[in-house]
Amino acid sequence: MAVKRKAVSSAYDGTANSKRQRRQQHEFFESQDIWKNLNKISTNLTNSSREKKNSQLFIPVYTATGVENAKVCVEALQEFIETSKIEVYFGLGGNRSIGFVRLRNFNILDCCLVLSVILAARNKNHIISDTKNMFTIPQSTALAASFYLPSNFTYLDAKWVPPSGLRISEVVCTDTYNFKEFHVSLSKNRSLSIFIEGIASFLTNLKFGKCKGAKDQDFRSYLSKIFNSIKSSIYQTCLPKDVMFDSADLVAVNRPKIEKSKENLLKYAKDIINSNKYDGMIKPASEPVNDRNIHVSQSSRHDSNANGAPSNRYRAASRSTGTNLHIPQDGHPAESANTIVPSNYMTQEQIKQHCQATVSASMDALKSKSPYQIFTMYVKCPRQKYTDIVYQSLNDLRTQSNCNIVVLNLNNLNESKSWFDTLDTSKYTAFTKAPHPSTVRVISIGGVGEHMMKALELISRIMEA
Repeated sequence: MAVKRKAVSSAYDGTANSKRQRRQQHEFFESQDIWKNLNKISTNLTNSSREKKNSQLFIPVYTATGVENAKVCVEALQEFIETSKIEVYFGLGGNRSIGFVRLRNFNILDCCLVLSVILAARNKNHIISDTKNMFTIPQSTALAASFYLPSNFTYLDAKWVPPSGLRISEVVCTDTYNFKEFHVSLSKNRSLSIFIEGIASFLTNLKFGKCKGAKDQDFRSYLSKIFNSIKSSIYQTCLPKDVMFDSADLVAVNRPKIEKSKENLLKYAKDIINSNKYDGMIKPASEPVNDRNIHVSQSSRHDSNANGAPSNRYRAASRSTGTNLHIPQDGHPAESANTIVPSNYMTQEQIKQHCQATVSASMDALKSKSPYQIFTMYVKCPRQKYTDIVYQSLNDLRTQSNCNIVVLNLNNLNESKSWFDTLDTSKYTAFTKAPHPSTVRVISIGGVGEHMMKALELISRIMEA
């Protein structure tokens, strides 16, 4: 093995005289052949073949194909680099598709050779079968990856910059195991010569100190932590089947609870239907209202109060009128000659008119303010039919009006009370009394005055449809 290395090292050194060396330093050189580039480095760079003591470099591999290619490359590289200096590790955490290549006590030529070969192979989507062309890298090959160095080095020149066309940057991250990550990438359609020249210049700027402990074991732990973090992020995003839980166990545990909930829900629904069906306050609409019915109703009310029976909103309406209400199957009191409607009841058409009046009154209030003033106003929208349309059109409303439009929840209605108190809706509707909060939804509109007028017009069109 040493004999082979000596032969290759002599190829690095070259035999050109000093005049030729000085001439080559200023000549433009470009080649995709690794050996020609290494020969140029050994000629132009002093001490390029001198071993850097305590130096270590780690190249991670994250795919099964990458691991196989790394093993093929390391086996081929061991013909030129001592076996003890370059090794490949795989099977981290029981996963054979995760591994890394370690290079230690290397010189500049060794490192340029290893990085060029490994980076060209690790990005291939097929396993390398022919190693003859491994040392000639096509210009279209993507030379980009991350490598790691232990933190036992210092920069000789803190202002060093890579050559044009090559990017080498230190990644800012949490350094739990005292490693530093570097990302290297060669620009598209740039030659291998720029890559090797930049790597050689980068390594020349590093000075390695003493290194404590087995860094290969530390890097194994560090890489496992990174991979587990990446895997957790991917699984939490995609949630593939059976990754976070066992579906069979989950079904076995949840099925009885779901069935019990369904039974309870059906029972509750039947109880409500039966309660409405046999409620003593619900009478057929055809039964005429007379003194006898009123007397019976008052007597029943007296008996129910004496027995502590709970009352509902229909009973409350009966006490205020002294008569019974006919309630059809749709749940709303019917308006007929034999039915007395509560004073606070509004039909859907009346609710719609009231909501349209809040829009028109808000337009009047808006005209009294500066078109450049920023504030928030509120309008009402019928909950039945129109609220769904507003929800579906929210993005369009916001885009066309350039306003922040939000449909408030019931627990946020208090913030709109002061605005509605200032509106005069009597100009636009006779139904000025506010409908029940459960029959409308409040829409909040925030923005600049001139844009809010556009928002009101869009909402008005929805309610006019």
